[in-house]
Amino acid sequence: MAIVRWKPGREWNPFTDMLDLQNNLNRVLGFALGKRGASGETTWNPSVDIYRQGENFILKSELPGLGKDDIDITIVDNIVTLKGSKKYESEIKDEDYYHVERLFGSFERSFELPANIDRSKVKALFNNGVLEVTLPLAEESKPKQIKINIE
Repeated sequence: MAIVRWKPGREWNPFTDMLDLQNNLNRVLGFALGKRGASGETTWNPSVDIYRQGENFILKSELPGLGKDDIDITIVDNIVTLKGSKKYESEIKDEDYYHVERLFGSFERSFELPANIDRSKVKALFNNGVLEVTLPLAEESKPKQIKINIE
């Protein structure tokens, strides 16, 4: 029998699995069923990396062609939602395109983090098309070491 390390806040949550499934389906169906003419307008999902660095979670996403006013970040409980819209370059007529691969339109991605976040200290930086959001752990989520006296 293997011993598995248990971490508080890592209990199975069916909503996390449903959120992952929704994100994956949005990504697949966005390409397969999305309204995408020569303009490339569709629902798209930018790639996102989330990792822990010390007492922070870091969310990074490449969002080329967007400005900081085109991006909306919200946090409800432990769920971080990233929304935005990349506008179509309307100065080029549809019939003038030879080949289109760039995507335009709206996106929405949601991720559940395994610990509570201190919302008052969240910071976002957008530079050269890369969004970096620093999500500090709340005090109650930080590991605490206690001394046990032996009698």
